[in-house]
Amino acid sequence: MTETFLKFKRKLQTVRVVKALLAGLAGGGLAGGVVFTFIKLALLPLDLWVSMPIGAGVFLAVAAAFFFLLRTTDKRLAQTLDKNFALKEKVQTAVAYQGEEGTLLELQRQDAEQTLANIPTKRFKIKRLWIYLVALCVGLSSVAVGFLVKDRRNPIVPPTPFAISEMQIAGIEELIGYVDNSKMQTDYKQSISASLSNLLADLKVATIEPEMQTALTVAMANIQNTTYASSSLAEILNALWATEDAYARGLATMLNTSAWKEPNWGDYAEKLSAYKADFRYETAEGETTPPEEDLYKELKWNLENGGLKINMALTQSQIAEEDILYQAVSRFANANEGTLATEHIFGILTIAKDANVTTYAQTLDEIDNTLDTLSQDTYDVIAQLKINSNVGEYVMTKLATLFPVPLPKFERPDLSASGNQQGGAEEKPNDKGPSDGGIGEGATFGSKDLVLDPLTGQYVEYGTLLNKYYAVMSEKLDNGTYTDEQKEIIKNYFSLLYSGIEKEE
Repeated sequence: MTETFLKFKRKLQTVRVVKALLAGLAGGGLAGGVVFTFIKLALLPLDLWVSMPIGAGVFLAVAAAFFFLLRTTDKRLAQTLDKNFALKEKVQTAVAYQGEEGTLLELQRQDAEQTLANIPTKRFKIKRLWIYLVALCVGLSSVAVGFLVKDRRNPIVPPTPFAISEMQIAGIEELIGYVDNSKMQTDYKQSISASLSNLLADLKVATIEPEMQTALTVAMANIQNTTYASSSLAEILNALWATEDAYARGLATMLNTSAWKEPNWGDYAEKLSAYKADFRYETAEGETTPPEEDLYKELKWNLENGGLKINMALTQSQIAEEDILYQAVSRFANANEGTLATEHIFGILTIAKDANVTTYAQTLDEIDNTLDTLSQDTYDVIAQLKINSNVGEYVMTKLATLFPVPLPKFERPDLSASGNQQGGAEEKPNDKGPSDGGIGEGATFGSKDLVLDPLTGQYVEYGTLLNKYYAVMSEKLDNGTYTDEQKEIIKNYFSLLYSGIEKEE
């Protein structure tokens, strides 16, 4: 090919590259702009920077596609030149026979060359360039819209600074002293005291609210777990109640401490007397009392059945046999200490199977002897468990007044059909001051209830506060260094927190 023809060919290649770039920019701008806009409108859950590689990818794909689509052969270029400049197929003929020799062919090529040489390349117009320019404007407009549209995503707000106050330091130190001086069982006391000490150390170095929230959540979860582990009342009493046996349920009612603010011997003694009466046949008005032999046989059968149901309940409670309440309840059912001729304690199963207990009155006497002899030991057990839960619950409640940390529901046995007001009720410590008792009735928070944020002095919705803590801890659980056991404790804490929120209908 002649140099003149190649000059037109180079211009055409330049036009090809320009069009391909314009098409790529239009496609990339449109795609990137749309994605950018959708992300800002919260229609796509992506980061804004994702729109850049998407736009770049579309740009490369469209530019490459158009570069190949706009490819033109020498023959097609020759046809275009002949048509645009009315050359009567001179250039086409020269291109078609460019590899052949001959005088006429040489003259024809020279004529074509001379004719093209007289045509300036600027007269070779670029066709339909305006289409690509319009497309570019559309793509750039898409990008502009993305920058102009209002960002409706949750704004990235820098974390709020935090610095523990002297009052909060004094409050935690007071709680540590209260726990250390309490009558809570030693292992649980040491665990809660250690959690408070670790919390205080973490809060002293915390500089932002998420650090404060993490420290409080971990401490509250640990204290809650220790508090619930310190008392087996809920598990064992619920299992006794689930048997639906009258004697097992009566025992659960007698042992229930939910109505107590602190250990209460008077209330226990009243329920002990009522439980004794449960074993005695009460003749209804107008009825005839059955023969004593029949009463004896029925009572013995009921004692054996009740004792078996109590043992079954202990197993189903999944409480360890070493637990003090487990042992006390098991003793009531299974004790076989001493003989009838000496001081002795027989569990109701032992009484039912003892061949030497032969009358209805003697059976009742043995039951009274068992309950009276075990009364003090049993009271000491449930009083200790009440003290344990009181201490832990008092600590959790006080922490919730010092800091904006959600307070979980407190664990209670659910004796809902007992007619007792304590069945399934919540309690919280009496705010009058630290003691081994001090637990009163608690509140179940609804998602719209307002609680005081001591850091700001403002009231916020309980659900909002809880969701904020959950968001912080969810990230920590995924990216933190907690053990599987610690993660389970924290998850249980939030499970109980959310179970206390009433869902709106």
